[in-house]
Amino acid sequence: MRKTQARQAIVELLAKAHRPVTAREIVDGIAKSRPDINKSTVYRFIKSLLDTNQLVAIPLVGKGALYELRTDALHHHFACEKCQDVVCLDGADVQLRRMVPQGFSVSPQHVVLSGLCAKCS
Repeated sequence: MRKTQARQAIVELLAKAHRPVTAREIVDGIAKSRPDINKSTVYRFIKSLLDTNQLVAIPLVGKGALYELRTDALHHHFACEKCQDVVCLDGADVQLRRMVPQGFSVSPQHVVLSGLCAKCS
């Protein structure tokens, strides 16, 4: 198994997920579709994709991180504290920038709001 094939398998899994996923979900997904790729290789490629800015880590307090492919559009997330479901908040960046005092600039950051989703509240 060549490293480029392993990397491509991980990128394809992330693209098909259409949502942020845990490292464990990546490892389990690769194990199902490509059992010839070992777990340490998957973790190495996750780190490599992070180092080359192809992957975004979304930190969740006390829960580790979720990962998604980097896109051109900066967007934020909402994480349910009960079921751990995470959804993208499209358009939130524009609204957050409106709150910044005049003369200040915002560095690109991911904001993760938390609370209860509709099915858990």
